[in-house]
Amino acid sequence: MTIESRTKENPWKLKTPPGTSDYEMYIDQKDGKKIIVCTVGKIVLHYDYRAINDLNEILKNFRLWGSQ
Repeated sequence: MTIESRTKENPWKLKTPPGTSDYEMYIDQKDGKKIIVCTVGKIVLHYDYRAINDLNEILKNFRLWGSQ
């Protein structure tokens, strides 16, 4: 299953780190751009989807930098 298959109808069902609360995340579109929607209770947060790729590149670069 790819990350793009996580829609509002098929979200990730997650728990907060202490395991005390449930939340959901899925991929959507807003203003023509991909976003990640995170719903915790009544709170809905939107994150730029590019953050996933940016984080991946940062971690790869950090790993390469750390190995020199």
